[in-house]
Amino acid sequence: MTLPVPGHEPWDGGAARDVTARLPSPSSGGTVPIRGPVSVPTPTEARIDGRFEALLSPGTLFGGRYVIERPLGRGGASLVVLAYEPAADRYVALKVLVPSAHTPPRTLERFEREGHAMAAMATPHVVKVLAAHRHEQGFPYLVMEYLEGEDLARYRERHGPLPHQIAVDFLLEACAGLSRAHAAGVVHRDLKPSNMFLVADHDRGRPCLKLIDFGIAKVASGERITHTSEVFGSPEYMSPEQVRASSDVDARSDIWSIGVCLFELLSGRVPFSGESVLEAGSRILFEKPRSLRALCPEAPEGLVAVVERCLEKSPNRRYSSVDDLAKALAPFGSKAARTASRPRLSAVEAEVPFMARRSTVRAAYAILAVAIVTFVWSIGRLVVSPAEARSRAASTPAAP
Repeated sequence: MTLPVPGHEPWDGGAARDVTARLPSPSSGGTVPIRGPVSVPTPTEARIDGRFEALLSPGTLFGGRYVIERPLGRGGASLVVLAYEPAADRYVALKVLVPSAHTPPRTLERFEREGHAMAAMATPHVVKVLAAHRHEQGFPYLVMEYLEGEDLARYRERHGPLPHQIAVDFLLEACAGLSRAHAAGVVHRDLKPSNMFLVADHDRGRPCLKLIDFGIAKVASGERITHTSEVFGSPEYMSPEQVRASSDVDARSDIWSIGVCLFELLSGRVPFSGESVLEAGSRILFEKPRSLRALCPEAPEGLVAVVERCLEKSPNRRYSSVDDLAKALAPFGSKAARTASRPRLSAVEAEVPFMARRSTVRAAYAILAVAIVTFVWSIGRLVVSPAEARSRAASTPAAP
């Protein structure tokens, strides 16, 4: 199955913005969109990074084993390039932290944290980190699987508002990826359609969704890396606690963002927006969301209720876990998606319920046997022979 690829949008200079970088696909010769918040370097930045960027020019051997092909995109302090690994005969995406004298230590910590967080998630619904290295010049980089396809934002732009079953199917897969992340103590904090990437899955005949860009993820640990005064995330998808820059951001913040994504996939609009970050944040904190019922009257009432619960201002009023959210969404998805989104039991986990069932059956048989013996004994006491009956009658005094 091939995902259609939209037309070309050229790069230009300026401040950070959402743009789409494309490159020829190694396998098909077509184009692959890579979308996300991309900071295009100004001429000054380009001069500062000139020697570094020479290390990533096409044909260069990088890190002793990766042949650089071409850039995929740039976001914040990192650069992503396509590379070929001859030893493994595969294409990979290298995410490299751009070295700079002005790079704060927290940026390095976040980058390394992203690699450790993603490497711990063995799930088909999170982009794989294959390795984490440091270049001989001292800067870190991640080796990730190379994805061919398009992100969910581009897919939605091409198709318009999605039928509710398709939207739910996609987000059930996002929930499956998040479930593994949350179990590892990782909160994504920047969930949005452009950070959900669709890749072709020929075995099942429909795209597989993978979560990408854990660059601002919060990892549960004893060390606080993120200062409370720092605000992370894309404004329209941030939870109220993210807007407040609260230190209490947890998995329920991602549940809010899933609600925003589902609202957008169904209606074509986000529940809160503004002309500025400040205006959008103020509406998230103090106003009710737009009415999904008014924007998408064909959506099932139960599904609208799920979205509304995700968008509760108080985290305590949302779903307590992404697994609970997935259970609430499942009835509105396709049968195939419901089956695929169910967590698979390991051999040990599957054996425990089986042993419990076998023990229960044995106990039931034992109880039934005791009941039968008791019943037969009771009946035996009631049934007597004719001779015994005459003997009992003779020994009983006659009534006066």
